[in-house]
Amino acid sequence: TSTLLFHTVWPTGITAAGTYEVHQKFERRRVKEAINSAVRRLGLYWHREFIDESITTTTNTWKYTLPATALWMGVDRVEVEVNTNEATYPYADIRELGIDWKVYPTTSLAGVQTWYLQFDTAPPVTRKLRIFGRGFYADLGLDADVLAIAGRWEGSAVEWVYDWARFELTDWQSQKAPAFEVEKL
Repeated sequence: TSTLLFHTVWPTGITAAGTYEVHQKFERRRVKEAINSAVRRLGLYWHREFIDESITTTTNTWKYTLPATALWMGVDRVEVEVNTNEATYPYADIRELGIDWKVYPTTSLAGVQTWYLQFDTAPPVTRKLRIFGRGFYADLGLDADVLAIAGRWEGSAVEWVYDWARFELTDWQSQKAPAFEVEKL
């Protein structure tokens, strides 16, 4: 929180009690869009690894819809709950039970992508599936949003996000600049 003193008087429509953002060069929405441009490309270089345990098997079901919130790019392994009384690791690779699987995406005419997990044999009923997946990163919308990246690539990936965002901002600025200004940029 700071106080700004201006050289000239502002119009009466601007209140002293208002909340304002002061930008040195770029509007906040442009900075956010540049960062999200980098985040969308990030999965091409550093994918996000995660485990989904939201699916419970049901009777006579060979195909399951994977949750859209995960932003899937692939599945590496599928495990099934084999012992509901075990406290430590009650899961086993589903292929060890003789059940093969494949994952495939489909895209509707409206451009909505849905991922499916298809089994060749119905898996055991009322058991949780543990799906080891890879995915893209979600756009950042709020100031409190966090880029879900950790581990050995975190530093390099975050640096890359900043570098790409800076490149995008400079590129957008150069598109608006007169020809004699572009060389400076």
